[in-house]
Amino acid sequence: MITELRSHNRANLLRLLHLNGPTTRARMAADLGLNRSTIKVLVEQLATDGIVAERLPADRVGPGRPSPVVTARGDAVTVLCARFAPGEAVLGLMGIGGHLLARYRWEPRVGEDVPVAEIVHVARRLAGGSQRVDAMGLASTAETCAELAHRFAEELGLPVDAGTNHELAALAEYTRGAGRAAADMVYVSSGAHVGGYALSAATATATGGRFSEFGHMVVHPNGSECSCGCRGCWQTEIGLEAFTRVLALAPGTPCAEVATQLHVLSARPAEACARLADVTEWLTVGLANLINLFGSNVIVLGGLLADLPRELLNRVSADVSARSLVGRQDGGVCVVRSALDADAALAGAAELAFQRALATR
Repeated sequence: MITELRSHNRANLLRLLHLNGPTTRARMAADLGLNRSTIKVLVEQLATDGIVAERLPADRVGPGRPSPVVTARGDAVTVLCARFAPGEAVLGLMGIGGHLLARYRWEPRVGEDVPVAEIVHVARRLAGGSQRVDAMGLASTAETCAELAHRFAEELGLPVDAGTNHELAALAEYTRGAGRAAADMVYVSSGAHVGGYALSAATATATGGRFSEFGHMVVHPNGSECSCGCRGCWQTEIGLEAFTRVLALAPGTPCAEVATQLHVLSARPAEACARLADVTEWLTVGLANLINLFGSNVIVLGGLLADLPRELLNRVSADVSARSLVGRQDGGVCVVRSALDADAALAGAAELAFQRALATR
């Protein structure tokens, strides 16, 4: 029992340093609800193991001896992380504290598959390097998550945890990005698929959160036909096809080109409001539904939604606040862009792996 408690406290202390960065023993004692003698023993053990170091702050203020600052060594605990999306794959080696130690990217030609065998080879080389790799996290589509996780686990001999790109992007935004200060948060992303996730402090774990098919929520019953067989799904009204339609772009235009067009349009606010009126209206309707359903008052937008002009995001935020019961009760809803952008799912895959790695160190 004592050993289990010590391991639990050690893991919590490492997670605190991982997410919040360098801090003092006194601050850790207050944040973790532990006495200073317990913190002292844990820090000294971790220092002996080469995982943390203590140093005096560079800027000393006031008389007396300043409190040493405890810092996690960025390469002392490392994990592999990977993100697979249509037409692209990214592999990374991440150190404790969110330090990206290595990053590799593959972008095959149109019609070619992502070279999984080559990515496995690079991952094996990273895992067999001088730094100990404790686990791997993987983000992909719902259809390929389990298969890819199984392959990497067999090839690398590491525990591999996997989640969807939307799920893990949400986890990253909640722990390290735009939703970091929120008690709870709803994440919504638009691209080839519309998806999202709802997170709170109690559910921001490897198996927590509330995932659902946000993209197939019907918001416009007389709207366009969706691939699922329904009409007016959110996917058809705020997804990639909707953006290409209102921007008069050719069907099949990639997300990167649509994002470029949105950035150009942001310099012409009046035109942007007119051309994107339908997308923002159905975005508002769907977000108000999610706010009422999950009770959150912070919404983080990713993918193409994060590229909407600032004036439109402000309007959406005001309209969602007015149309949702939660927004009216809480004095408003905060709608913000993703802080991690395209790297959100990769960062989330790393966080998934660190949940396992820190519990065993």
